Amino acid sequence: MKKIIQWVLLSVVLLGVVVAVVRNRSELAVKETAPIQAVESNTIASANERAAVTVTYFTSNVRCVSCRKIEALTLNTIETQFAEQMSSHWLVFETINIDLPENKHYIEEYELSFKTVVIAYGDETGEKQWRKMDKVWELLSNEDQFDDYISEGITSALSHITS
Repeated sequence: MKKIIQWVLLSVVLLGVVVAVVRNRSELAVKETAPIQAVESNTIASANERAAVTVTYFTSNVRCVSCRKIEALTLNTIETQFAEQMSSHWLVFETINIDLPENKHYIEEYELSFKTVVIAYGDETGEKQWRKMDKVWELLSNEDQFDDYISEGITSALSHITS
């Protein structure tokens, strides 16, 4: 009788774990009800003409909880630590959906293999430099480290254009 109760309890626990895993996976695979709107190319061009540094979150039509968090944390870092640079147009943040045909060129241009943040700036020769911030996925569970990582990338880019 004792063995039967143990097996029943074990089965209930395992069933609970399976249900939790299935729910978690379904939350991560949530699709947007409406695809992200295309950023008009003339808007990007005019923003980039004014900005010395552009921070871009490249995303797609499918946006999981983690994807949304990366975008929100990146924007929060910019707004809290680089507000002055944003208001003076030294720094611009944009989100670009690479699933849209007009934005496919970014995949090759920035060597994108998945959704990520890219920090781009023009160097002293006018040549465009950029850095993929792929560690955003690893640092997602530690907001302080995420913030430090994005801040370091932006500070580095700003130092190249102001030196």
